[in-house]
Amino acid sequence: MIQNALLSHARPRRRVSLSTLLTALALPALGCAVHPAHTSTPPVSTEDPARTTPLMRHARVEAGPHAFLEAPVTSFGAAASGEYVYVLGGYRGESHHYTAAGQSARLQRLHVGTGVWEERQGLERGLQSAALVADGDALVRVGGLYAVRGPGAEDTLRSTDEVARYDAALDRWSALPPLPQARSSHMAAVLDGVLYVAGGWDLDGEPATATWASTVDTLDLRDPDARWQSMPVPFRVRGLGVAAAAGQLVVVGGMDPSGVPQRETHVFDPVSGQWRHGPALPASPFGAAAAGLGDEVVVTGMDGVVHVYRPTREGAPAAVGDEAWRAEGTVLFPRFFHQNVAVAGQVLALGGTAGMEVTQRIPHVERVWPAPPPVLLSVDYAGPTKNRQGMVIVEDWLYLFGGNTSHGQHDFAPENFSRDARRLHLPTLRWETLAPYPVARQTMAVVATDDTHFVSVGGFGIGDGGEPVAHAESFSYDVEAGTWSAAPALDRGRTQFALTQSPSGELLVMGGLDYDPARPGMAAFEHLTTVQQRALGDDAYRDAGFALPRARRAFGGERVGERFFFVGGMRDNFQLVPECEAFSFRSRDFTPTRCPSETRLSPQLVALGEQLVLVGGSVVNGQEATGTRAVEQYDVVRDSWSVSGVTLPFESTHVRAFAYRGRVLVVTTHDAPEGQLRLFVFAP
Repeated sequence: MIQNALLSHARPRRRVSLSTLLTALALPALGCAVHPAHTSTPPVSTEDPARTTPLMRHARVEAGPHAFLEAPVTSFGAAASGEYVYVLGGYRGESHHYTAAGQSARLQRLHVGTGVWEERQGLERGLQSAALVADGDALVRVGGLYAVRGPGAEDTLRSTDEVARYDAALDRWSALPPLPQARSSHMAAVLDGVLYVAGGWDLDGEPATATWASTVDTLDLRDPDARWQSMPVPFRVRGLGVAAAAGQLVVVGGMDPSGVPQRETHVFDPVSGQWRHGPALPASPFGAAAAGLGDEVVVTGMDGVVHVYRPTREGAPAAVGDEAWRAEGTVLFPRFFHQNVAVAGQVLALGGTAGMEVTQRIPHVERVWPAPPPVLLSVDYAGPTKNRQGMVIVEDWLYLFGGNTSHGQHDFAPENFSRDARRLHLPTLRWETLAPYPVARQTMAVVATDDTHFVSVGGFGIGDGGEPVAHAESFSYDVEAGTWSAAPALDRGRTQFALTQSPSGELLVMGGLDYDPARPGMAAFEHLTTVQQRALGDDAYRDAGFALPRARRAFGGERVGERFFFVGGMRDNFQLVPECEAFSFRSRDFTPTRCPSETRLSPQLVALGEQLVLVGGSVVNGQEATGTRAVEQYDVVRDSWSVSGVTLPFESTHVRAFAYRGRVLVVTTHDAPEGQLRLFVFAP
């Protein structure tokens, strides 16, 4: 019935800015992530395999071009042949504490059609920083780093000149002529049957005495008697990207011997035998990954932007937009020291890391070009709650706290309300348990006030009389300290309302319901039109000086620029609210707006630029409220709605939705298998 919509402690990680990260990466370190002196978790020893990065067993791909590395790594080789993506070696231990135990010797391949991984013939010992390329149906690995026990107690890293071919049909490696000089932190590509190896250095334990490569070495793979040839190049870099596209070799990014990241693009034309300068790479250049797809090169780095470049031959007419890097959206999980691989007409990003800690290595294999279709993931979830949790995204963490432990609509026994609190790191799908929410509560309104704090206001739970009531308490969470603290309370209990932060930084509480069964009959349901506001430094909420034009609870609300938009919901006597409107923070007034095709109860409204996306909630047919999986989009400039081609893949009544890296992220623990949480990610 319509009435069913009634009341429908870990240590934190220090945030590191991009500039700080680039500064750290400019140190004479290896071609993989580095750690600052401070870490929020104890250092991980690579001597004990149980303390290296764990296998990915707690997440699954239900739909979409997505997969997971079983053991996330950095500084590895990757290539595609046929419908398979191959991953070779890499490092899974603590960065900058390199040991043989932390190096992987595995060769695995992923069938991109089925998402199934297969173990293949690996190496005799662990190897990192090898370049891996496809040569028809075969693979070729080039160079890399071995951890070698030195005269002291520590292993040291030494570059190798090894080159070998892998025959996929026979699942067997065979040696090829060794490199003219050992190399690591390099990259390679095959162009017209010729293997090109660019960048890198010859490291023998001490970075300060490493020899930087000043040539591109080539080997004609079509000739079984071929020997290596070397040609001088106008660059000396490592940690670079190399790709073949449009019949040319493109070398991009990297770091020079002075420790300075380089944004230069160098293009080699094998017909003329000449190098030329291409456009400067706008992306973060050190640890970026490049892949050639047809006539284009696709590069992604730690900034998360997908950069695409179409090289033209010297003297050839260039089409509009050529000879320039163009931004083509963003990846979902920014990373560096990863690999981009072109396979089956798409570019996949594999491996890498989101930061400078071993626990931040990324398991996601995601499509980055062309723009990916919707993806549905499920993650193991040990929390007791099924719906109505407080949720918020801060940085890359999804926080869940409070909520109801039952799937039932009106299961409001005291034991159904929870204080459980935990967070999920979206890039690594790693859970951390938090200090419990101060009270057992559900249906709170939550907003992040800055990069390190969020506030949770009001909600529904057991009152002093033993009955469930709307509450007025407010709490603040400090992400860095990992602690909850009391914040100023509302003037009265409130649930099913909107909480937003104005452009000037004030918190506004709008709409909702003050439910108290101590008031007889329908008087228990007091719908609120008053608006409360509070500056973050104030010790109390105060009346905002204006009221909503009508009662509204369980509605969709979101701010876009200087306006806050209201869609759907319910008013008194369990009647729907068919009107839609926008509130102007500047003029402090309301104007009517167009409404979506259906009036929804408890929908989610998500802002993406100048667009709002409406997902979830219920629609009413007669006296029955049923979930709707339809997605609608609203253009705030044109004041127009359209129906998206995307539909939710699960029951929509109890979902939460957020803007996340230019996409919509929908979360449910309600319509998920027991012990799991489901994530649906899409671009409208």
